[in-house]
Amino acid sequence: HFRHHSHDNPLIHVGIQDITAHVDFSAVGHAAEEAGFTVESFTTQAHFLLSHGLLDIAERLHSLETSQQVKTLTMPTEMGEMFKVMILSK
Repeated sequence: HFRHHSHDNPLIHVGIQDITAHVDFSAVGHAAEEAGFTVESFTTQAHFLLSHGLLDIAERLHSLETSQQVKTLTMPTEMGEMFKVMILSK
């Protein structure tokens, strides 16, 4: 992950990028359930942020920069679909 753009090549921008790992969420969910947790939700970053009021917060800020940041966080071609959220409870 480099400058708010994701890609799948960990060998570019060596030393200055976030190396985000692909997670087997099925395995995480299964291990969590075996440890006594319940998988409450598994969704995309976009769905999670939008369903928890991101647009309302951004509207209150009235900023072009904020608008661009919301797009980066939620657009399918950016971070919105690539990143996932799993909510566990116990």
